[in-house]
Amino acid sequence: GTTPANLAATANPGIDAYGVLSGNLIFAPSELSKTVSLSISDDGVFEQNEKLRLQLYGLTTPPDAAKTTISSYSGSATATIVDNDQAYFSISDSSGIESGTIVFNVTLSTPTDRPVSVDYTTSLRATDSATPADFTPISGTLVFAAGVTTQQITISLNDDSVAESNECFGLTLSNPTQGVLIDGKGEGTGWIND
Repeated sequence: GTTPANLAATANPGIDAYGVLSGNLIFAPSELSKTVSLSISDDGVFEQNEKLRLQLYGLTTPPDAAKTTISSYSGSATATIVDNDQAYFSISDSSGIESGTIVFNVTLSTPTDRPVSVDYTTSLRATDSATPADFTPISGTLVFAAGVTTQQITISLNDDSVAESNECFGLTLSNPTQGVLIDGKGEGTGWIND
Protein backbone atom coordinates (compact mmCIF):
# COMPACT_ATOMS: atom_id res chain seq x y z
CA GLY A 1 0.00 0.00 0.00
CA THR A 2 0.92 3.66 0.04
CA THR A 3 1.63 5.70 3.17
CA PRO A 4 2.28 9.44 2.84
CA ALA A 5 4.97 10.72 5.22
CA ASN A 6 5.17 14.25 6.55
CA LEU A 7 7.66 16.12 8.78
CA ALA A 8 6.86 18.30 11.77
CA ALA A 9 9.88 19.96 13.32
CA THR A 10 11.34 22.36 15.85
CA ALA A 11 14.28 22.67 13.46
CA ASN A 12 14.15 25.22 10.63
CA PRO A 13 13.32 23.76 7.20
CA GLY A 14 15.89 24.71 4.62
CA ILE A 15 18.33 25.95 7.29
CA ASP A 16 18.92 23.10 9.72
CA ALA A 17 17.88 20.04 7.81
CA TYR A 18 16.22 18.08 5.10
CA GLY A 19 15.74 18.58 1.45
CA VAL A 20 12.54 16.46 1.39
CA LEU A 21 9.64 17.59 3.57
CA SER A 22 7.00 15.10 2.47
CA GLY A 23 6.49 12.14 0.18
CA ASN A 24 5.00 8.68 -0.24
CA LEU A 25 6.31 5.38 1.08
CA ILE A 26 5.21 2.50 -1.12
CA PHE A 27 5.43 -0.97 0.41
CA ALA A 28 5.55 -3.90 -1.98
CA PRO A 29 3.84 -7.17 -0.99
CA SER A 30 5.71 -8.78 1.95
CA GLU A 31 7.90 -5.67 2.40
CA LEU A 32 8.14 -4.81 6.10
CA SER A 33 10.28 -1.67 6.35
CA LYS A 34 11.30 1.51 4.59
CA THR A 35 14.07 4.03 5.24
CA VAL A 36 13.57 7.80 5.09
CA SER A 37 16.82 9.76 4.70
CA LEU A 38 17.14 13.46 5.51
CA SER A 39 20.02 15.81 4.76
CA ILE A 40 21.33 17.76 7.77
CA SER A 41 22.77 21.23 7.18
CA ASP A 42 25.62 22.78 9.15
CA ASP A 43 24.41 26.32 9.90
CA GLY A 44 27.49 27.45 11.85
CA VAL A 45 25.36 28.60 14.80
CA PHE A 46 26.05 27.51 18.38
CA GLU A 47 22.61 26.32 19.44
CA GLN A 48 20.68 23.79 21.42
CA ASN A 49 19.98 20.38 19.92
CA GLU A 50 16.89 20.46 17.72
CA LYS A 51 14.23 17.86 17.05
CA LEU A 52 12.15 16.88 14.06
CA ARG A 53 9.34 14.37 13.79
CA LEU A 54 8.38 12.11 10.90
CA GLN A 55 4.63 11.51 10.89
CA LEU A 56 2.90 8.79 8.86
CA TYR A 57 -0.67 9.41 7.73
CA GLY A 58 -3.23 8.64 5.00
CA LEU A 59 -2.64 4.90 4.62
CA THR A 60 -4.10 3.40 1.43
CA THR A 61 -4.27 -0.33 0.61
CA PRO A 62 -5.57 -2.37 -2.31
CA PRO A 63 -9.17 -3.62 -1.86
CA ASP A 64 -8.03 -7.27 -1.64
CA ALA A 65 -5.22 -6.62 0.88
CA ALA A 66 -5.30 -7.79 4.47
CA LYS A 67 -6.35 -5.15 6.97
CA THR A 68 -3.48 -2.73 7.68
CA THR A 69 -3.39 0.21 10.06
CA ILE A 70 -0.97 2.89 11.23
CA SER A 71 -0.23 2.25 14.89
CA SER A 72 -0.88 5.16 17.23
CA TYR A 73 2.29 4.08 19.06
CA SER A 74 4.62 3.89 16.08
CA GLY A 75 3.03 6.17 13.49
CA SER A 76 5.62 8.85 14.19
CA ALA A 77 9.30 8.99 15.03
CA THR A 78 11.47 11.78 16.43
CA ALA A 79 15.04 12.53 15.34
CA THR A 80 17.48 14.81 17.15
CA ILE A 81 19.89 17.12 15.32
CA VAL A 82 22.95 17.30 17.58
CA ASP A 83 24.75 20.64 17.31
CA ASN A 84 28.41 20.34 16.25
CA ASP A 85 29.40 23.97 16.85
CA GLN A 86 31.18 25.46 19.87
CA ALA A 87 31.33 29.15 20.75
CA TYR A 88 34.21 30.89 22.53
CA PHE A 89 34.58 34.30 24.14
CA SER A 90 37.87 36.10 23.49
CA ILE A 91 39.21 39.55 24.35
CA SER A 92 41.76 41.68 22.53
CA ASP A 93 44.59 43.81 23.90
CA SER A 94 44.12 47.54 23.54
CA SER A 95 45.77 50.89 24.33
CA GLY A 96 44.89 54.48 25.11
CA ILE A 97 46.38 57.80 26.19
CA GLU A 98 46.33 59.11 29.76
CA SER A 99 43.15 61.10 30.51
CA GLY A 100 41.43 59.25 27.65
CA THR A 101 39.90 55.77 27.44
CA ILE A 102 40.81 52.24 26.47
CA VAL A 103 38.25 50.23 24.51
CA PHE A 104 38.45 46.44 24.67
CA ASN A 105 36.68 44.29 22.07
CA VAL A 106 35.09 41.10 23.37
CA THR A 107 34.24 38.67 20.59
CA LEU A 108 32.07 35.57 20.32
CA SER A 109 33.58 33.15 17.82
CA THR A 110 30.26 32.10 16.30
CA PRO A 111 26.66 33.38 16.57
CA THR A 112 24.31 31.76 19.06
CA ASP A 113 20.57 31.16 18.89
CA ARG A 114 19.95 32.51 22.40
CA PRO A 115 21.34 35.22 24.72
CA VAL A 116 24.69 34.41 26.34
CA SER A 117 26.77 36.39 28.82
CA VAL A 118 30.23 36.67 30.33
CA ASP A 119 31.55 38.54 33.36
CA TYR A 120 34.53 40.90 33.24
CA THR A 121 36.75 42.69 35.74
CA THR A 122 39.88 44.83 35.64
CA SER A 123 42.89 43.44 37.46
CA LEU A 124 46.49 44.15 38.32
CA ARG A 125 48.58 41.06 37.67
CA ALA A 126 52.07 40.44 39.00
CA THR A 127 53.57 41.54 35.68
CA ASP A 128 51.44 44.71 35.30
CA SER A 129 53.06 48.11 35.83
CA ALA A 130 49.97 50.29 36.35
CA THR A 131 48.50 51.19 39.75
CA PRO A 132 44.85 51.60 40.80
CA ALA A 133 45.30 55.36 40.42
CA ASP A 134 46.09 55.05 36.69
CA PHE A 135 42.62 53.87 35.58
CA THR A 136 39.08 53.44 36.85
CA PRO A 137 38.61 49.80 37.95
CA ILE A 138 35.35 48.29 36.72
CA SER A 139 33.52 44.97 36.67
CA GLY A 140 30.26 43.82 35.17
CA THR A 141 28.51 41.44 32.78
CA LEU A 142 28.30 41.58 29.00
CA VAL A 143 25.12 40.14 27.48
CA PHE A 144 25.22 39.04 23.84
CA ALA A 145 21.79 38.82 22.25
CA ALA A 146 21.16 36.01 19.78
CA GLY A 147 23.22 36.62 16.64
CA VAL A 148 25.49 39.28 18.22
CA THR A 149 29.23 38.49 18.10
CA THR A 150 31.00 41.65 19.32
CA GLN A 151 30.69 43.87 22.41
CA GLN A 152 32.94 46.61 23.79
CA ILE A 153 34.17 47.53 27.27
CA THR A 154 35.38 51.10 27.81
CA ILE A 155 37.71 52.01 30.69
CA SER A 156 38.60 55.56 31.72
CA LEU A 157 42.27 56.47 32.18
CA ASN A 158 43.60 59.01 34.66
CA ASP A 159 46.27 61.62 33.97
CA ASP A 160 48.85 61.72 36.78
CA SER A 161 51.01 64.50 35.21
CA VAL A 162 54.12 62.36 35.72
CA ALA A 163 56.54 61.66 32.87
CA GLU A 164 56.83 57.89 32.88
CA SER A 165 57.02 54.76 30.78
CA ASN A 166 53.89 53.21 29.34
CA GLU A 167 51.97 51.13 31.89
CA CYS A 168 49.61 48.19 31.65
CA PHE A 169 46.79 46.43 33.50
CA GLY A 170 44.54 43.46 32.81
CA LEU A 171 40.89 42.85 31.94
CA THR A 172 39.73 39.31 32.65
CA LEU A 173 36.68 37.37 31.41
CA SER A 174 34.95 34.75 33.59
CA ASN A 175 31.71 32.83 34.13
CA PRO A 176 30.50 32.32 30.55
CA THR A 177 26.92 31.02 30.27
CA GLN A 178 24.92 28.65 28.07
CA GLY A 179 27.85 26.33 27.37
CA VAL A 180 30.05 28.99 25.77
CA LEU A 181 33.75 28.64 26.63
CA ILE A 182 36.52 31.20 27.12
CA ASP A 183 39.36 31.08 24.61
CA GLY A 184 42.76 30.74 26.27
CA LYS A 185 43.15 32.67 29.54
CA GLY A 186 40.42 35.13 28.68
CA GLU A 187 42.68 38.06 29.51
CA GLY A 188 43.27 41.31 27.66
CA THR A 189 46.05 43.79 28.39
CA GLY A 190 45.39 47.50 28.42
CA TRP A 191 48.38 49.73 27.66
CA ILE A 192 48.37 53.28 29.03
CA ASN A 193 50.46 55.54 26.84
CA ASP A 194 51.96 58.47 28.74
